[in-house]
Amino acid sequence: MLTALSLAIIVAAVFFVSCYRNVEKRYDYIGEGRGAASLDSLFRTVFPDDGPGGIIEVRSADSVVFRAAYGLANLETKEAITDSTVFNLAFSSKFFSATAVMKLVEDGVLSLDDSLAKFFPEFQGDFFKKITIRNVLSHTSGLPDIRPVNPDEWDSYMPGSATVFSNVNDYILYGMEDEHMKVFARLISLAWEPGSHYDRTDPSYMLLAPIIERATGVKFENWMCENLFIPSGMKEAFYYTPGEPLPPMAHAYRHPEGVVPKNTFVSKDGLWEEHDYGETKFFLTKANRGLFTTLRSFNAFLQAYYKGELISKESMALMATPLNETGVPYSFYGFGTAIRCEPGTPSKNYHLSNNGAFSVIDGCWPEENIYYSILSNRNDWDMREVMTEVDDIIRKNYFK
Repeated sequence: MLTALSLAIIVAAVFFVSCYRNVEKRYDYIGEGRGAASLDSLFRTVFPDDGPGGIIEVRSADSVVFRAAYGLANLETKEAITDSTVFNLAFSSKFFSATAVMKLVEDGVLSLDDSLAKFFPEFQGDFFKKITIRNVLSHTSGLPDIRPVNPDEWDSYMPGSATVFSNVNDYILYGMEDEHMKVFARLISLAWEPGSHYDRTDPSYMLLAPIIERATGVKFENWMCENLFIPSGMKEAFYYTPGEPLPPMAHAYRHPEGVVPKNTFVSKDGLWEEHDYGETKFFLTKANRGLFTTLRSFNAFLQAYYKGELISKESMALMATPLNETGVPYSFYGFGTAIRCEPGTPSKNYHLSNNGAFSVIDGCWPEENIYYSILSNRNDWDMREVMTEVDDIIRKNYFK
């Protein structure tokens, strides 16, 4: 007879398999589009073949005009990066979570003006009645980041916490949404009045996963699989959980910084150390930085999204409304995405971020129907400079 735990494991495995189906096929180099030689020259410099690298794709309408992979997914095995290589999506994970919320708003399951107190009655602070889902999506909630990240912060965190962990490293590497919510349950003040200030921090976005679970009665990753991943043709996508079976994944690498942590892989030439889901923090907070996928699946999602196949055009427009200045010239933040509003140029939706040593850029000009994505497993390149160069090449060759 199946126990409840056994049944839960089987159900989780079924959803894992359904959302991750690895198709062993390596893309041939595609570089017939205008500007391909310039793009190839740029990325051969950024991602040399003998180290960690990246994979890039540029689409104009439904056509791939440039796609190429460079470097190694695993320095120990010398496995090359291909379209089967799995990367962490870093901050781009938020885009998926925001899209999920907007879909539930369209379905009448959620309202952007619902307060956090509606979903989390265990949170004691009265200010949770003022914080809305809209505030969470736009990073204007006022919730501070008080997660312990070092031994001193851990010592002050422990007395009022019901944590199951005995040290800060276990908390950082294995603490998931339920654990982090204990921080909010004991929160006594906000960093600012909700809606009055913008600050792109992670903690509030972590709450989107339990909000979706409590609103729908479905486990977050299962809901995402059924409602976003499968409908978009995203065959390879999952949220990392320690102890669960994992598909082949890229390792991420950085140049060593001081003493290398014990049991951390270091390349034979001493230039690289692993810095990913075994060595760095907060990979497990699913809604904000926890999504893993391949380039082809990521682009399947982007293609379905920008065609209006996942949420309505009205919801897409709301997500891309420039609400708050980010501190970067001409850059604003909407719901789960940054928007660049440069004079004389169509607006661009984009994400640019690291998680550990995984580095991700994606950008789209909806008016031009052009988008691109870059997934990398190294963090030693100037992402904003590369994004600027890619943007210049695309504008020169593909804008009307």
